[in-house]
Amino acid sequence: MAPPSNVQSIALQLEKVRKTVPTAYEQEHIWLDLIDKRGDVLDVSSRNIRLPQLIRPGGKFSQGTGDFDDMGRGSGSTWEVGTLSTLQFRFAFEVSKLAEYATKGNDKAVEDVAVREVAEAMKMFKRALDCVAWTNGTGQLDSITSISGNVIGVNNPNLFYFNQDIQVYPTGLASASRGLATVTAVDPLLKTITLNALPAGTIVTDALVINISQGAGGANPVSLEGLLYNHVDSQSGTWNNLSRSSYPEALKTPHVAAGGATITPALRRLGEFKLRRVLGANFNEPMFALMNVDQLAAWENAGITVATVIQNQLSGDSSQDMLKKKPPKTFGGIDIELSIHATIARIDVVLPKHWGRGVTKEVGFFEEGGQTVFPIYGPSGGLVAGYISYLDVVFNMFMDQPRYGIFWDGLASLSSLGY
Repeated sequence: MAPPSNVQSIALQLEKVRKTVPTAYEQEHIWLDLIDKRGDVLDVSSRNIRLPQLIRPGGKFSQGTGDFDDMGRGSGSTWEVGTLSTLQFRFAFEVSKLAEYATKGNDKAVEDVAVREVAEAMKMFKRALDCVAWTNGTGQLDSITSISGNVIGVNNPNLFYFNQDIQVYPTGLASASRGLATVTAVDPLLKTITLNALPAGTIVTDALVINISQGAGGANPVSLEGLLYNHVDSQSGTWNNLSRSSYPEALKTPHVAAGGATITPALRRLGEFKLRRVLGANFNEPMFALMNVDQLAAWENAGITVATVIQNQLSGDSSQDMLKKKPPKTFGGIDIELSIHATIARIDVVLPKHWGRGVTKEVGFFEEGGQTVFPIYGPSGGLVAGYISYLDVVFNMFMDQPRYGIFWDGLASLSSLGY
């Protein structure tokens, strides 16, 4: 008889499973965390949050003789109040009972699925909230830039994730949603997402909006008052129910329209001086700059361009490395907060003292009578062998006055280099 070969002995061999389970997608929530840590937090009911402000000065300045002359009348300051309300956001996740049974204990699996799913759901919920926190108050994440079958081009695919439900709206959001679709793939490098099916009538320029009321959102959807809601340079529309046309100078943010130009130290300084023109030459408060990788690379390139290396004055046999290990940490002295969810071709400088959250319920499990795990029912009316849980939060973001910030838009995005 021939000696046993490897094939004949394979039944005796043990399989080895690596205990580290990597995550193959991003779960960033940088902007949300900055507001949580640095902003004001108001514990609120379902009634409006009120943002009072001294919006215009009062008093009449004049010169006179002081010798029984008419000194004129005075005037008073103008006080106003902006109002907003909180909104519920939720995140649903399910676990199969067999998956729970089969991964309970170290002898069966390297991870307990039920435990890991809770942790992953919390990360993805905060990530989803972070993406909405960049938006303009409508829940619009992006616009369609191209269509090829079910694959659509977008400006920033990092605002989407696999299996996410999104609504497709005609541009402008003034009419009802075309329908709900599910994201089946996200490619951050190709700047595309794939949908299970495009709603009828979908075209390039259509808006991609978060799932509001299970796709039943009508025209002009209302969502979280994110960065692009508050950092606006406009004299039309409203800000927290105040008409900008009533206070055209006071309800807009200092702004540099780059017109396709690359960010430079001169443009950076121009933004700062616009802020000082509004709030005073000696204005000084903590601030940080929010930008995506395209603008961080552009800012680094601006510094590299002016760097001078005299090769014959260097010692050693190696040429000078023209690139530092890490990109710059400051934007003209302002701390940089890098986020892949930030708006492409744009930089925002945020003054955190003027930002906050109104919270009716903090992030956590949705509970009903102390219960956080809910049964699922099948077509027969019997139970499904699995369960569903929800995370939810009831809150809104706010900025107490739009003048306390700066933004640059229309910047060169370095898209030709792959950014």
